[in-house]
Amino acid sequence: MESRLSSIGADYTRLPAVDGKAYNFTGSEFNEKLYRRYVGKKKNTGEIGCYLSHYNAINLFLENQKKYAIILEDDAVFNPDFANILNKLAIMPDDWDFVKFNTARDGGFGNVAVKNLFGNYKLYASFFPKTYSAAYMINRKAGLALKSKLLPMTVPFDHEMIKFWKYDIKQYSVFPSPVSVEYLDTNIGGYDTNVFKFPPYKRISVLLYRIYTQIKRALNFYKLLKKH
Repeated sequence: MESRLSSIGADYTRLPAVDGKAYNFTGSEFNEKLYRRYVGKKKNTGEIGCYLSHYNAINLFLENQKKYAIILEDDAVFNPDFANILNKLAIMPDDWDFVKFNTARDGGFGNVAVKNLFGNYKLYASFFPKTYSAAYMINRKAGLALKSKLLPMTVPFDHEMIKFWKYDIKQYSVFPSPVSVEYLDTNIGGYDTNVFKFPPYKRISVLLYRIYTQIKRALNFYKLLKKH
């Protein structure tokens, strides 16, 4: 990451991640009852550590006077246009509060372009949620909202970061994605998350939760389409 950040001339701060296996989290930081209901699996201390690491990064940003923060996990890989995209976003501060640079899948049905950046890069509002949070940019409005409402954790961080209506922020994604992710080993627990999952008959509450969040997203989607 040091090499990648240096290659784009970025001034950065490395924040040591929270080791969920060693950290004694409190009930105000993690709500296990709701996690089991919404996610349908046993608690994963790696996910808790990841969530709290993002929370700490947001708080670190708010402690200084910077207008924006780019928060990156340690497996983010930038494409050659990434720095230009950051600079473009910095000169259009009224058009966004939270921008994702990597998602599970670019484009697809239900994505509406709301702002041209340059070339073929655009800001998109997504009717359906776009997960992944390895790279994103926030302003102070988003930072303050996240600080006040992120805790306690009830779902993994990237699933929490789809709730623009909860935080009252303008949240978009850049397509095509200027950041990819290296699929290396992870302290979150590996990519076989099935070892944590409950059997299907115990996961009905997960389906109900996802239907509820999609309804909330649909009812608030128009806010992302307001004139820029």
